[in-house]
Amino acid sequence: PKPVHFSATITDQNGDPIGGVIVRAQIDREPPTIGITDETGQFGLSLTPEAHRVRLEHPDFEAQPEFIITWTGDQFTVADDAVSLFMLQARAVASLTGQLTSTLDVVDDWPNRATVTLLSVDGTRQRFAPVRGNGSFEFTGLIPGQYRLHVSALGHRPYQSEGFGVVAGANDRGDVPL
Repeated sequence: PKPVHFSATITDQNGDPIGGVIVRAQIDREPPTIGITDETGQFGLSLTPEAHRVRLEHPDFEAQPEFIITWTGDQFTVADDAVSLFMLQARAVASLTGQLTSTLDVVDDWPNRATVTLLSVDGTRQRFAPVRGNGSFEFTGLIPGQYRLHVSALGHRPYQSEGFGVVAGANDRGDVPL
């Protein structure tokens, strides 16, 4: 079948448009057709006229269940109970900043000497943060949960923190003396 155009606008719970939402439409096990919303929350996809599973993704918003769009002969429709899925709920995120310190003379050379990794205790999420010349680092947009901080630095023993909680809306601090 010849592809047809499907378009919509993605908004948050306040009705404000959301840019940067990844829209994946898929039939069975075929590769998905992917689009991204613009700054007005709009996207368009060229789809074959049949039912598609649709998933919306954005790093700052909660994951949404898939929903189905169907072809009704002249347009795509979304089931009434799925229309609310087009309104993404903001994900409460957190950040973690820290400072590496050492008794060795490594001033201003931290970017070449150290790696800072944040790993969720359950092993499902891993993030890396660049280390600035002064030894500071920052993780933003973290999903709340339990994490461990890992640091590898030349001339130092590897560091691993105990598990600690990251709370939504918080800007936590994780200084690391090496």
